[in-house]
Amino acid sequence: MKVKEVIEIIEQRYPLSLQEEWDHSGFQCGDREQEVKKIMIALDCDKRTIKEAVENECNLLITHHPLLFKEISLDAQTSTGEMISLAIKNSLSIYSSHTPLDKVDMNEWLIEKLPVKDVSSPNEFVRSARLITPLGLKDFLKLVKETYSVEIIKYAGLKKEIQTISICGGSGSEFFLETDTDAYITGDTKYHIGEEAYNTNKLLIDVGHHIEKIMVPKLKAYLQERISVEIIESHSPDYYKFYL
Repeated sequence: MKVKEVIEIIEQRYPLSLQEEWDHSGFQCGDREQEVKKIMIALDCDKRTIKEAVENECNLLITHHPLLFKEISLDAQTSTGEMISLAIKNSLSIYSSHTPLDKVDMNEWLIEKLPVKDVSSPNEFVRSARLITPLGLKDFLKLVKETYSVEIIKYAGLKKEIQTISICGGSGSEFFLETDTDAYITGDTKYHIGEEAYNTNKLLIDVGHHIEKIMVPKLKAYLQERISVEIIESHSPDYYKFYL
């Protein structure tokens, strides 16, 4: 099976027509005609995952976050140029599905990990639902922390019982005020969105960006049902560490 054939299978479920204007999903670098020997799936496309793929003798790396977010530079002295050079030297093709995967499955996967019912989609990205059993603030924060295996969470806003929730993995602050639920879970929140939570009496929970790692085993399962090539999972940790 060739790289281009694996890409076709991915794009059957996550078509590039779904990506946002600012996104750069799709084929990042490599050879579409290359025969695929082994695949690695990762959340991020960075130096460590490229090296991990090479060390594990993979020749196709599939990621959620694209390699090519900024202006392309093939100068090996730049971080992006160094990564492209490393991939090309080791015959490693790279493909990313970012906002297409976000819209189709990411937040469906995330919200289904919680004990909820009546899942709905207020927009292309966000998923909303009702907790099967309403929870107080402390119990809900504990549930979220344990469910997504995060070291620490920050929150702002409401202190009443939580019955309805919304989630948008990654940087989803822009949709906070659009959702009509008691709690909103996302990552990468800025100071003033906390102020909005306080003023509107809604609970805002920041769990960081790394909970999107759920896509690694999920995408692996999707592909493994359709191709016979060996697929492995990257285990790159969160970029951020916390001093408590």
